[in-house]
Amino acid sequence: MKLNATAVRHGAAVGAVQVALTLIAYIVNTSWLFDPWFGLSSWVLIFVGMYLALKGIRQEEGNVLSFKRAWGHAYVVAGVNTLIVIGFSILLYQIIDPGLVDLAVSTSMERIEEVAALMGGGSELSEAFDQMEPEIRKGLSPLGQAKSAFWSLIFYAIPTVIMALVMRRKEDFGA
Repeated sequence: MKLNATAVRHGAAVGAVQVALTLIAYIVNTSWLFDPWFGLSSWVLIFVGMYLALKGIRQEEGNVLSFKRAWGHAYVVAGVNTLIVIGFSILLYQIIDPGLVDLAVSTSMERIEEVAALMGGGSELSEAFDQMEPEIRKGLSPLGQAKSAFWSLIFYAIPTVIMALVMRRKEDFGA
C-alpha cells in the first residue's frame, strides 16, 4: 500500500500537537507529564487524527473507503504519530533534561505505592517495589522507549480496527 499524504500529514499534525502539549506541560508544571489526564489527551488526539484523516481520504475517493484501506491509513496516522512522539520523548529524557527520568521514576513509584496501600499491600510488596524502580528506569532509556513504541504500534491494531469499521463506506449502487 502506498502511503497516503493525507494520513501522513494527519499523523504528523497529531504528533506535533502532542509534542507541543508535552513542551507546555514541561515548561508550566513538569508533574503534568505524568498525570493520567495527559495520557488520555494523547489517545483522544490520536483518535481525532485518525478520524479526520479517514474522513478526508474518503472524500478524496468519492465517499468510498474499504475497511482494508481505512485500517491501513489509520495505522499510518498512528505510526507517524508514534515516531514523532517517541523521537521527541527520547530527546526530552536523554538530552534536554536527563533529570526528568528521576522525576518520572519517583512519580511512578509514588502512584504505585498509593495503589498498593489502597489494596492493603504488605511486606511482599516491598520486595516488588525494589525491583520496579530499575525497570521503570530501563523503560525510560532510549532502548526502552523504542520498545515502548514497538508495543504501542502493535496495540494500535485495536483502535485502528475500530476506526476503520466506523469510517469504511461501500459504494452506493442504489437510487
